[in-house]
Amino acid sequence: MLELASTPALKALAINSNDGGTFGVLGAISYYKYEKETALLYLKKAIEINPSYVSAYNKLGWIYSFDGDLERMEENFNMVQKLDPLSSKYIGDMGQAYYYLREFQKSIDKMNESLKKFPNDNMLPWMKASNLSGLGRYQEAIDIYTSRSVASNTNWMLGYCYGMVGETEKAKEILNYQLNKNKMVYVPPVMIATIYMGLGDFDNALTWLEKDYEVGGQGLFFWGLKQDIKFDPVKNHPRFQALMSKIP
Repeated sequence: MLELASTPALKALAINSNDGGTFGVLGAISYYKYEKETALLYLKKAIEINPSYVSAYNKLGWIYSFDGDLERMEENFNMVQKLDPLSSKYIGDMGQAYYYLREFQKSIDKMNESLKKFPNDNMLPWMKASNLSGLGRYQEAIDIYTSRSVASNTNWMLGYCYGMVGETEKAKEILNYQLNKNKMVYVPPVMIATIYMGLGDFDNALTWLEKDYEVGGQGLFFWGLKQDIKFDPVKNHPRFQALMSKIP
């Protein structure tokens, strides 16, 4: 699918080599293909042509977070929020980037500050809870997940947290919900793998991570696996190492 998407973008570039949007699209495609250096070139070119290109800064922020570059991550996400201050989505993105950099408290502080501006937002509490889990404060995370107005009892991260505090039956209920849901609509396998991690079932967790790679592994949660604290218990497992070796 990504190769198909590249064709019209390259044709558009041949027609107009000074279109920032086209460079942005090509940068995004390269990003999803794990072609980091190519993505960086395209995205920076897109910004050179259009300094207000929010999506390009957003993608750069993610790339630098996966590189472990806190300064450049913050620089790009701060630019995103300067250009689009009314979008809570981009604030949530920055919160997740902090998560991968293990700057959990920075993310929690950012979410608390942003919730004053967006008190009814559902993503910002989710991100706060995710970072609380990174600090091992699972019960606080559970309290937030279950207070949200959407997916308050079925969210995959809630399932993970239940597993981590020993609420096995509740974790399994959410796992079964997600497994059944996956039979009808697509559920990113990494989400199911995460619940298995909470339950301490590492073999099944690895199986679902492998499934995620097989279907493309293009979700941000998958890309952050190398830095994701939830998967520390399997970081040295040969199957995990083999999976990570496929990602530049």
